[in-house]
Amino acid sequence: MAFKAVRAITMFGFFFIPIAAECGEEIIALYGGKWAGAFRRLMTFVAAGVVVLAAAVPYFYLSPMRKYAS
Repeated sequence: MAFKAVRAITMFGFFFIPIAAECGEEIIALYGGKWAGAFRRLMTFVAAGVVVLAAAVPYFYLSPMRKYAS
């Protein structure tokens, strides 16, 4: 049964990413106070760092080049 559910991972990601971003924004707005801007910048920096790592470092876990690195 789980083998057949693997194809649902794409739909899960499609819906999870915007929902998680909205929940994160609500948490920052609720608990952030004067640090809300710093939290947003930090999250932007972390997200950009993951994208850069995935694109530039072939040994990074999320990199599409990982399968070609020996």
